[in-house]
Amino acid sequence: MQYRRAILVAASLLGVANGQTQVDLRTQSKIVNFSAAPSTQPFQSGTVLPAACLVDQAFFQTNAPAGLNLYGCTAVNSWTLLSAGILLGDVTGTPTDSTVSKLQGHAVSTTAPTSGQALVWNSSTNSWTPETVTGAQGPAGPTGSAGPTGSAGMTGSVGSQGATGPQGSTGPTGAAGTTGPTGPAGAAGMNGAISHIQNAGTNLPVEPSLNFTGGGCTDDPTTSSTNCSGAAGLSGLNIDLNGTAVGTQPTLNFIAGTGITQVCSNNAADSRVDCTPSVNTALIPTHDTIHANESYCASSNGTTGYTCSMPDKALLSYSAGQAFLLNVDTTCASSCSLNIDGIGVITITQKDGMTAPGGALVAGQAQFIWYDGTVMRLMY
Repeated sequence: MQYRRAILVAASLLGVANGQTQVDLRTQSKIVNFSAAPSTQPFQSGTVLPAACLVDQAFFQTNAPAGLNLYGCTAVNSWTLLSAGILLGDVTGTPTDSTVSKLQGHAVSTTAPTSGQALVWNSSTNSWTPETVTGAQGPAGPTGSAGPTGSAGMTGSVGSQGATGPQGSTGPTGAAGTTGPTGPAGAAGMNGAISHIQNAGTNLPVEPSLNFTGGGCTDDPTTSSTNCSGAAGLSGLNIDLNGTAVGTQPTLNFIAGTGITQVCSNNAADSRVDCTPSVNTALIPTHDTIHANESYCASSNGTTGYTCSMPDKALLSYSAGQAFLLNVDTTCASSCSLNIDGIGVITITQKDGMTAPGGALVAGQAQFIWYDGTVMRLMY
């Protein structure tokens, strides 16, 4: 019996010993004081907030900035930062030691202000800077009333005589006097622009018209005369070309040149000869013909040895870079050539300058070609 009782006591003590390894502080403690403990860790900790939490749980995030580590679970699975030990943005530092370094995101100068200065925006330094603000000058005050007139001063010395005044009006005409004796004749007046017309020193009658034939006239100031000679070429009409003298002859003759024609008529009503130059369109194409079909080449000989003529002006020679619009009546199945205005046969190639057209030039389908100095190349 005693042996059985000893076994039960031992089992009971063993159960108490095992139960003491895990203590529920909510129900098995009354007053808990950890002040004497060498260390305490009251919260969960780690670098990442747990995905799940219950209301009133706390978590210490070890990798957050100092003062921004403590989080509380304010709703199921929702953490809220409980500490705000560092201020960021326009105000930096801690709540007990903060500095305003910006206003609305713009820097504030570190220069200390003096008495009377205000903080104003300085665009040259791109910051708020202490400056003395001077207001604009106010409007002028009203003019005071005039003071009393002072006593008259002493009379000054006589000034210098002023300028002579304007002449007075003319007085009435006096009675006519008796006619005096006739005075001597005055000296002869100067000759007019043409006082005399002379022939070899002999005066000729002055007529309304003066006609010179076969020569010209020269001025001789030493004898106050204009001398006219009948020998052609000695003097007459001076002919200049672009400001450079060509010659002095009594006649100016207009001659039609290559591409230029001259038409002159006697305009007796205006006492002149009117000359009008014009262009020979058989040699020089007009603006309208150049922009219409000046380069159109149409071959209708029924072969791939194409021939054509320019519609307005015959082509005199081939020049590198010339372009033509070619329209043929026979498809170029392999190789073909072109002769314009009979000046020479030129081989036609594709745009590479080497390959034969080979069906690329189709009858009735006009194509642009150009001369490279050796062959005619299709452009497309």
